[in-house]
Amino acid sequence: MRPTPIASGAVVDPSSFPSSPVEARVLGERYRLDRRLAIGGMAEVWVATDLVLDRPVAVKMLRRDVADDETVITRFRREAVAVARLNHPCIVRVFDTINDAGGEAVVMELIDGKTLREVLDEDKRLGVAATIHVGIALADALDAAHRAGIIHRDVKPGNVLLTGEGRVLLTDFGIATALQGGSDLTQENVMMGTAKYLSPEQVLGIGLDGRSDLFSLGIVLYECLTGQVPFIGDSDATTALARLQREALPVRTIRPGIPRGLSDLVMRCLSRSADHRPAGAAMVRDRLQRLENAPTDEDPTVVVPRDPTPTLGTLRPVTTAPAPAGPLSSAPVSQRRWLTALVVVCLLALGLGVAGAVLAGTASGSRLLRRVRDDITGSPGPPPLAPSPTTAAHTSIQFTVGLFDPQGDGSESPVRLPAVTDGDPNTTWSSVCYAEADMLPKAGIGLTMALDRSAAGRKIELTTPSVGWTAQLYVADQVGTVLAQWGPPRVVVQDAPAGITTFDVGDAPGRAVLVWFTRLAPASAGCKKPWQISVGELHIVG
Repeated sequence: MRPTPIASGAVVDPSSFPSSPVEARVLGERYRLDRRLAIGGMAEVWVATDLVLDRPVAVKMLRRDVADDETVITRFRREAVAVARLNHPCIVRVFDTINDAGGEAVVMELIDGKTLREVLDEDKRLGVAATIHVGIALADALDAAHRAGIIHRDVKPGNVLLTGEGRVLLTDFGIATALQGGSDLTQENVMMGTAKYLSPEQVLGIGLDGRSDLFSLGIVLYECLTGQVPFIGDSDATTALARLQREALPVRTIRPGIPRGLSDLVMRCLSRSADHRPAGAAMVRDRLQRLENAPTDEDPTVVVPRDPTPTLGTLRPVTTAPAPAGPLSSAPVSQRRWLTALVVVCLLALGLGVAGAVLAGTASGSRLLRRVRDDITGSPGPPPLAPSPTTAAHTSIQFTVGLFDPQGDGSESPVRLPAVTDGDPNTTWSSVCYAEADMLPKAGIGLTMALDRSAAGRKIELTTPSVGWTAQLYVADQVGTVLAQWGPPRVVVQDAPAGITTFDVGDAPGRAVLVWFTRLAPASAGCKKPWQISVGELHIVG
């Protein structure tokens, strides 16, 4: 993970902390307490010196007023054992444990920097790139913890440490529990954690798994992007209960410039049902890494103008013109006036027929005629047949269509690919059906076009009955086998309609084109899962 500056300003310099003559205490004949840094609900954190290795360390000491509680002591010791098993660059390391004169302590890595809480208090929110950087590190740390059978239970900005070199570390597994253990010391119906960042499962006191941490991670990223938490109340109790009673406002409602993919991921993490969240922290990390590689720090979406043709299957109301004012004349129309009107109508019909024949031969003319017909009839007719690549409406450029599914198993209906070039939009290639719109854990599914000449200055027309899909257009010198070989996307289209969508290749000189679907549409009735993409025709024009 490449370093990205997260916080500016002074960082903690352990050498700047003078020794306290009152608290000059050595634990276990090895660790000299130099300066108290913080006091938490059950522990104090000190800057200390390891007298054997001559290095600064952090010492977390159980507070005296809770040291008599055997459950707390056991939980405190469990933290050290659990975290000591984790060896990850984004998790604060545990070096040692101490029981000194009845006092419990954990010796940890001392991190020079600030907490994310301090940074957000100063700056209110982070930029998109910084938020993604923080999210990747935390998701990777949680993935390591969850694979070791550990739930953190208290993911919040105060437990995230940031250094001047761009390191992001997760700390304080003080209320974590080992899934492999027998009894859970944090019993059911007992809420632990910080109210603003609790998952619904924690509020309800029911069994947890790693997806509980993903909800808390979602709140942290939400706050990084918007400067506020999604749920707040007059007290800790009402704040905790708020997530059971309503959905969070979408990130893009508060900060519209956020990339849609990032907003969608955060909102998925905040799903009240754990089954609707990402299945694991690794999926969150992978999705954030793809977002990190987007062309720009802000919203990379290029809005492709939609075909104004009505969405297939949507009825338009019939509009009736108001009657003219005044009484209607009952006088009969003269034969001459009737004949004149008939001649005019015939001439108009002839002219329109000729114009219609000309217009119908072009894609834009066909769509214009269809809109006129729809306005008159009040409902759309069947979609027009997209011209085949060999008709005069399209260039004579030749291409071969292929399936691009680098993470697949060959099940994406490759035998149906000829349907996208047969000139009939009613015959389609369709993906398999997915449980998730974004196809997790796959990154996407695509169709390739291997051209016999440069794609520069041309446009790609895609005809589909699917509604609400998202895709990216790539252009390269040759068809790649992995997405990284295609370079950055040329065009991104989101929430696309049914019908014809046009991608402008621009000046890209390559002879290979990839339409890469990253979000599917609602599936057809025959699917047993709710998400799918179908393509009727794929053309290159210009």
